[in-house]
Amino acid sequence: MFRKSLIVCLKIVITVIILGFLYDKIKRDQQGFMMAYQQLIQQPRVLVVVLFLMPLNWLMEVLKWRICVRSITKINFKEAAKGVLAGISLGFITPHAIGDYFAKIYSISHKDRKKALGPILVARLSQMIPTAIFGSFAFYLFFFRWQEKFPVNLSTQFPIWSGIGLLLALILLLYFLYSGKRYKTLSVYFSEIRLMKINTILQLFAWSMIRYLIFSLQFILLLSIYQIPIASFMQFMGIAFMFLAKSI
Repeated sequence: MFRKSLIVCLKIVITVIILGFLYDKIKRDQQGFMMAYQQLIQQPRVLVVVLFLMPLNWLMEVLKWRICVRSITKINFKEAAKGVLAGISLGFITPHAIGDYFAKIYSISHKDRKKALGPILVARLSQMIPTAIFGSFAFYLFFFRWQEKFPVNLSTQFPIWSGIGLLLALILLLYFLYSGKRYKTLSVYFSEIRLMKINTILQLFAWSMIRYLIFSLQFILLLSIYQIPIASFMQFMGIAFMFLAKSI
């Protein structure tokens, strides 16, 4: 009884914090918000399509979450959806969306919830792959297009350093996974990662790619309301670059 009351209170507190956060954002720029709102309601069809794509966007995350935990415990669609929505809500108000991990882990009833941390990490990394691919392409496109505006010529050096950085990241990741075998306190977090099949990882990547394209389309549709005089392809590249910068 006490636990249920505590969970209810926690939900109320999180809801109040989220509403307060949104109110603070709107209050800081009330004029800009009202102008944006007026333009949005002038094109309700676009807004309806964007809102329709929102549950489809979340659906991709629900499918990924079910794939992640199926080696630990079986959860139905409703339970998976609750975990995802709770993760989105808590991640919204925590740095680097770290609340997403806690919400998802505690949404399952398995006694060894911490085993889900490894698969969650893989799922998050799978979402980062399309972000890195499209974002890097966007960066090089913008860089070479407006290279004369940069004080330093990085046309040859930057790809080399990018490759070295990626290689170092992979080495550190492999070392981290290897260390997980040696230390008992870490091994529990990596046991499920080592058991994940390549087919599972490919599924996570596929749903991540679809989700990336969906929320990019949502962004482009919203930009179309404001009639920005930029080609759709360049808008997509701008969105890809922004997502990469935000993720980094």
